[in-house]
Amino acid sequence: MLRIERFDDPITDTGLHAAFNVFDNALMAEEDPTLPARPVTETAAILRARAAARSRTRWFAMEGDEIVAAALLDLDLEDTANLHIGWFELGVLPDHRRHGLGTRLVGGIGRQAIEAERTLAMAGTSSRVPAGEAFMRWLGAEAGLVEVVSELLVADLDLDLMDGWIERGRSLLDRFELYWVDGPWPAGMRDDVVALTHVMNDAPFGELDLNDEVFTVNHVTDFEAELADRGIARYTLAVRERASERLVGFTQLFLNPSFPDLGQQGDTGVFEEFRGNGIGKWLKAEMAKRFVAEHPEVTRVWTGNAHNNAAMLAINHAMGFTEHHADTVWQIPSAKLAKLA
Repeated sequence: MLRIERFDDPITDTGLHAAFNVFDNALMAEEDPTLPARPVTETAAILRARAAARSRTRWFAMEGDEIVAAALLDLDLEDTANLHIGWFELGVLPDHRRHGLGTRLVGGIGRQAIEAERTLAMAGTSSRVPAGEAFMRWLGAEAGLVEVVSELLVADLDLDLMDGWIERGRSLLDRFELYWVDGPWPAGMRDDVVALTHVMNDAPFGELDLNDEVFTVNHVTDFEAELADRGIARYTLAVRERASERLVGFTQLFLNPSFPDLGQQGDTGVFEEFRGNGIGKWLKAEMAKRFVAEHPEVTRVWTGNAHNNAAMLAINHAMGFTEHHADTVWQIPSAKLAKLA
């Protein structure tokens, strides 16, 4: 007998941790068979996560103890510029698609979003799972942003080119200094980190009805707590202007022990008034040289950029990144989803 149950994070039921782990790994294998299965310990950490800045509601469609479909509504409580948005996720096992299950789940998402006064719902799909895009089009959602996910085979990295970028960057050391942070930022720097994170508002939003995001200290600490719980290592390299002691740019790399051969290049950004000096290339090259030296187990790196972010795509292409797949962010009025319930 199929049943749909609703849960608010944190979820502490170990039986649900195990069931969701099997479900999530099945969907992950469909999207990329090269990835190993995620261990249940990491899945449990994801479901147990507590967040001061977010509210997460999940729906599981279950047959006995098996999860065959799941949905998530994620509400940012502190991004005051985007309180009209609810982010959602939906997954249905292939054998259970085209039976109305996904429609029922997004209907519940729509109702919950309206109750939370979120008028617009946004979700992402991968080009590696065509069923997701087809479903979003069937819902009547609009594609608002296409992101290119690129892959670097570490063996193809041009280390001489990286040395050249580093040499140019180090010529700026009279004005700037590098600042490495392995793991969480020092507590006394969190206000500086919040200010630095706002540089990512310069990244293209495409056609999404999304305002410049407002980041807070709770966003920083929530994310760092989740990384720690999941055992994910984060390496951050920032550039600080010596005269003002202001952080003017940064890049990040994430290493997840669940996927030991794969690195995830995170955000890279430099404030506009400091661009044109090669700082972005300097940051990326210093990071690349470090992970090659310290993490020989990493054989490939993924990164995502808006398809029209020409400057960052050019840097990535020069490094040897090539397109792996594309992700699309969709938007749809919450009321339109609610009508499907």
